[in-house]
Amino acid sequence: MPVNGDNLHEPDETFFVILHSPTNATISHAQGIGTIINDDPPPDTTAPTVTTTIPQAGAKGVSRTTTVKANFSEAVQASTLTSENVQLFWGNSTKPLKATLSKTSDSVTLTPSQRLDAKNSYRAVVSTGVKDLEGNALDQDPNVTDNQPKQ
Repeated sequence: MPVNGDNLHEPDETFFVILHSPTNATISHAQGIGTIINDDPPPDTTAPTVTTTIPQAGAKGVSRTTTVKANFSEAVQASTLTSENVQLFWGNSTKPLKATLSKTSDSVTLTPSQRLDAKNSYRAVVSTGVKDLEGNALDQDPNVTDNQPKQ
């Protein structure tokens, strides 16, 4: 009998087989036991994080045409690397600077559409709208328990 497999992680399943009415045979043990062993990995529940940035936070002497790159701890959904979820801000401003996004499955690069002023500070924000391939939201601060709310 064929077994229809799936990709769901689930507990092993135990079943019983009861034999009766033998023909030309004797049944010494009428009940047998079988186990279907799960061979699927458990789902990924680990949130992705930003592992490194270029330039590093607090870098000095950054050029006016510097691009900002964030590398992730695991592959993320390219569709979630949007200008809403990855933004570049000047100082304490709440209005993002215009920037072009270049993305791969494990990084995103922001190229500002205007020259940066070396006298000012800038910050890149990657929000919890960025999700890994399993749909886990980005963890903005791995030192804080649970995912942080979207900024």
